[in-house]
Amino acid sequence: MGKRDAMKARREECSVTSSGSTHEFLTAWHWYRVVRAFADFDGDLHPVGETWQFCEYSFVPHEDSLSWFVSLNGSQEWQIRMQGRAEA
Repeated sequence: MGKRDAMKARREECSVTSSGSTHEFLTAWHWYRVVRAFADFDGDLHPVGETWQFCEYSFVPHEDSLSWFVSLNGSQEWQIRMQGRAEA
């Protein structure tokens, strides 16, 4: 099982209720450039100018957790995790 299949299986196990290839202004397989720096849930900084190809997203409502799956090189997928609420 490849990494992408494993991620999909893991997302299915977590009762993902929303996922897909389009999220708000993001469309699968289009390239995007960060215009305002941000830090994701894991503390990774995404600086202005960082570029990646959007692949898909998933959202878990009970965790208020949003993940973007992107690629920096068009072949390897990377997960950017975010959370819409402050940690307890």
